[in-house]
Amino acid sequence: MLQQCYNVIYSGFKNNEDYTVLDELPVATCAADENSAQGYYTIFLSGGDDNNYNYILVNGALEVTAPTGIEDRGTSRISVYPNPVKNEIFIKTDSQIKRVEIYSLTGALLLLENNFNEKISVSDLPKGVYMLRIYTDNGLTIEKIVKE
Repeated sequence: MLQQCYNVIYSGFKNNEDYTVLDELPVATCAADENSAQGYYTIFLSGGDDNNYNYILVNGALEVTAPTGIEDRGTSRISVYPNPVKNEIFIKTDSQIKRVEIYSLTGALLLLENNFNEKISVSDLPKGVYMLRIYTDNGLTIEKIVKE
């Protein structure tokens, strides 16, 4: 389960005081979780109380983006080669490959292959580093590839 942590910024205190003098802090909540689609979600602030200060709560925003790091691997054994790659990348696995996606490091989907047949042409991609997402019957595996 995703632990939701938000930074709440407090301002307007007098006499060198800070948020620690408040009787009850506001609560931050958001509908987004680890399964949420990419996009923007509102972080709602509610509650809070103090006998010396009046609150003005301003909601925040959370942007969910595509992952660019290595996620937990599925139980499949997957081999991706050659890496670095020039024109074609080969994927071997003991599981059925359902879909292969290639993402830029900024999270942009560059290539989607639903009918995977052992190799993918990457000759149209510029030189750089990419994330290869491989969906199999046993889960998702993400591999970093380098295009020469």
